[in-house]
Amino acid sequence: MAYNKAELLALPAEEKLELADELIDSAIVDNFVAQQDWKLKLIEERMQHHDSNPNNGTDWEELKKQYGR
Repeated sequence: MAYNKAELLALPAEEKLELADELIDSAIVDNFVAQQDWKLKLIEERMQHHDSNPNNGTDWEELKKQYGR
């Protein structure tokens, strides 16, 4: 993406603040989406593993007993 840094820096303060606000909001959304993609991929991998190995693992009640809860 091409942009002219000198032109951006020459903008009036109010426009720079608006642009900065929009850029920050966009970065937050992009980061949130990236985090969600990572989490969804992990969940999908775990579900595939479970589907392939339905008898592996420990049920919730057993885990609670093991960890004293």
